Amino acid sequence: NTTAALLELQQTNLHLDISAHLVSSYVSQDSPVLRVLFHAGADPGGHLQRQKICVLLHVSNGNHAPIKGRCMPDGEDGVCVAEVVIPFNWFHSLSPLVNKENANNTPIKVPQRFVQVSYSVFEPPIRNSELCEPKVQIQPLTSFVQVPLVAPMEPFKEFQIDDCLVILLPQQPLFPMSKFHVPVYLQSSGKNISSFTIKARVKSGIKILGATSSSDMWNISIERDNSKHSTVRVTAIRKKLDTILENNVTSQYFEN
Repeated sequence: NTTAALLELQQTNLHLDISAHLVSSYVSQDSPVLRVLFHAGADPGGHLQRQKICVLLHVSNGNHAPIKGRCMPDGEDGVCVAEVVIPFNWFHSLSPLVNKENANNTPIKVPQRFVQVSYSVFEPPIRNSELCEPKVQIQPLTSFVQVPLVAPMEPFKEFQIDDCLVILLPQQPLFPMSKFHVPVYLQSSGKNISSFTIKARVKSGIKILGATSSSDMWNISIERDNSKHSTVRVTAIRKKLDTILENNVTSQYFEN
């Protein structure tokens, strides 16, 4: 019955041994992915945990809506990696842009920004234990660490499409199967922009994985023109036309 199931979960929680480890001690704006490796260890008797669990990664920053990732420790090692993409507007707005007139001057100093990293542990659905869909909480939200958000390792290459739209291309080296993120943002020009479309054509070996908005003010859609998906149209439509224009970002995801 339900009472017995909850009692069993409580007893299991006494032996739950979950450890969290940052893959990198910081997140840079030109590589905005935060990854955490989780390890499900042995119980006090030295036995590997057999219970299926789902670890929910929770990343927050001030008044912004939290972002979440998840994974399931599995296999002989009992490890998994959860990741989230830090939105462009969580970083300092000055950091991605190069002031061409003052490029050789001392950089502007700004306060360090951090994100709070936490995690919780759930039991996956009984009917589908392979699905990491949080159902019954085993371990409550646990604060883990604060991670600094830093400026790009290499300055973005800036493409000014028109007087409103700017595309920033990261300059870090690429490797097979690596992913990179291309910020696209609107700069205030006094115009009330309700929608815009970007058409991208990629070379062989690179594909566009998706596009998201760092603001809930936009609906994002993607259209692929051919079977090879080498040409993609990304359209952003503002949800509320009477909202004051702000700098909102659409990040396009590419895989090499």
